[in-house]
Amino acid sequence: MWIESENYIGPCRRGGRGGFRLLNRRLRRGGDRDPSIEALFRQLRANAVDLTEARERKRFKLRLAATIGVARRSGMGACAAQLEKLNHVMTDTALADRRSAAVIEQYLATAAATLPPR
Repeated sequence: MWIESENYIGPCRRGGRGGFRLLNRRLRRGGDRDPSIEALFRQLRANAVDLTEARERKRFKLRLAATIGVARRSGMGACAAQLEKLNHVMTDTALADRRSAAVIEQYLATAAATLPPR
């Protein structure tokens, strides 16, 4: 299951399967899968437009970390490495700069170029 809260964005980290359900034939629910890397890139681009408030910057950094995790789990190491470079370059003060959206877009375009074609 994918969790989006104020302090965490990513896969559910709770252990165990929960309660036992009678006549439950499904082994895996549809919500157990990670979202597509393309969808996460679109969300990153949309969130990079205006990062003037600290809350928005924190949310962007959480979403970036979640995208890095999905890229790693999907076997896209080159993409994850490019996103990690963006994570290291963008400090909290640099994200508040109006020009940061262009810098973020440049890193995202470089990372997207490493994705395998669909």
